Amino acid sequence: MKVFRSARACLLALTLAGAAPAVLSAQGLMDRIKAKAKEKVDSETDKAIDKGLDNATKCVMGDAACIKSAQDAGKPVTVTDKKGNKVSTADSARAVQAAAPAPAAAQAAASATAAPTGAPAGKFSDGIALNFDFIPGDKVIYFEDFANDKVGDLPERLDVTSGNFTIASHKGRKALVNVEGGYFNVKLPQLLPDRFTVELEFHLSSNSNPMKVYMDPKNKNVLGCWQSKTSLSATLEDDSGKDAGEFVPGSEGQDVATCRYMVDKGYAKAYYGGTRTAQLNGLSVIRGDKLTFEVPGTSNDDPFILYSVRIAAGGKKLWDAISAAGRATVNGILFDTGSDHIRAESTPVLKDIASMMREHAELKLLVEGHTDNVGAAASNLTLSDKRAAAVKAWLVDKEQIPSARLTTKGLGDSKPAAPNTSAEGRQNNRRVELVKQP
Repeated sequence: MKVFRSARACLLALTLAGAAPAVLSAQGLMDRIKAKAKEKVDSETDKAIDKGLDNATKCVMGDAACIKSAQDAGKPVTVTDKKGNKVSTADSARAVQAAAPAPAAAQAAASATAAPTGAPAGKFSDGIALNFDFIPGDKVIYFEDFANDKVGDLPERLDVTSGNFTIASHKGRKALVNVEGGYFNVKLPQLLPDRFTVELEFHLSSNSNPMKVYMDPKNKNVLGCWQSKTSLSATLEDDSGKDAGEFVPGSEGQDVATCRYMVDKGYAKAYYGGTRTAQLNGLSVIRGDKLTFEVPGTSNDDPFILYSVRIAAGGKKLWDAISAAGRATVNGILFDTGSDHIRAESTPVLKDIASMMREHAELKLLVEGHTDNVGAAASNLTLSDKRAAAVKAWLVDKEQIPSARLTTKGLGDSKPAAPNTSAEGRQNNRRVELVKQP
C-alpha cells in the first residue's frame, strides 16, 4: 500500500496545509475531499478546507479591488462571472494574479505616464529575453487545465499507463499531482502537423530529474522540462545523438514553471519562461497522434504538479494566410484576465505582425478582437474592443506602424471560430484576427 499512502500524504499537503495534524482513514480522507469538491469551493490558499469554506469571498472576474481586499484580509477567493457562475480554474488563477499589486517601481512608472490625448490604449510589460521568438500555434488541438475533473479522481482525459496520479486543489486551481513518478499519454484528435507547439505549466522539485515528453512513436525525440531549464534531445537514423539545453539563472525554486517548444519539419526550439534555452536542426520527427509524458519521482513534501497542457498546430505564416484568404487568426496575443493589458509573452507575435507590415508597405489591416462566451455578452464586446485597440496601440507605439494603416473592431463572442463546449474551442475563440483592407 505504499503508493496509496504517498497519494494520501500528497493530498494532505496540498489541500489541508496549515490544518492541525489528524489521523484519518484513507477512505475517510477521500470522502472528505470529494465532499468539499461537490460544494464547488476552490481554496485560494493552502489552509484547511473548512476554514476556506467559512471565509471564501466571491468576486466578479475583473474586479481587482474585490480580489485584493479579500487577499489583504487573508480570505480565499471564488471568482465568478457577472451572473454569479464560477469561471474556470485557469481564468480564476489569472484573475487573482492580475489583481496582485505591481512592484513599487512599476506603479511609479505607470503614474508618471499619465497618457496625453491620443496615447496608446492598454498597457504592456516588458521582461522577455532578446532571443525569445516563441510564436504559439494558431489552432489549439489539445488543451487541458483539469477544470472539469473531480478532486481526488484520476484525470478523465489523460491515459495513465503507470503511477498514481490524482487531481488535487492547489492555490485556487485544480492540478494533476504525482509523487512516485509514472507515465501518461495525451491523446490527440489528429496526427501532429508539420509545425506544432507545446506549452506546459507545472511545478517540479529543483532536486528532481526532469519531466520528459516523447513526441514521436519511437521515442527518439524528447522534450525535457526541469524546474529551471528546458532541453531537447534526439536520436537520428544513424543512431547518433543530439542534445541541447541550458539553465536559466535565478529560476530555481519557482512555484510554477513554464516550458514551451516549437517543432517544425527539421528543427525544434525550447524555451523556459521568457528565454530560449535550446534549438536543434536535422531532426526527423515521426508524427503520431499522442505525446507520452514521463514524470520523475519526487517527495510528499514537494510533489510534481501539472497545471495545464496546450498543444497547437503551427499553421501558415501570417502573410501566406492573409494573401490567400484575406485574413489570419492570431492566438498568441495574450492578455491579463478581464483586461486589455498585453502580456510580455506576446512580443514575438506582435513583432511578426509589424515585420509583415513593413515588408508590405501597402497593407492595411482591420484588427478584430474576439472572446469566448464566458461572462456577459456586453462585457465581452467591450473587452474585445479594448483589446483590439491595445494591439493597434502596441504596433503604433512600439513598432512605429502608421496609425492610418490600422483600424480596430471588437466582436466579443458573436463570431466563434469553434463551439464553446470544449476547452479547445474556448481557447480558439479567444483570439485576434487580422483582416486585409482595401
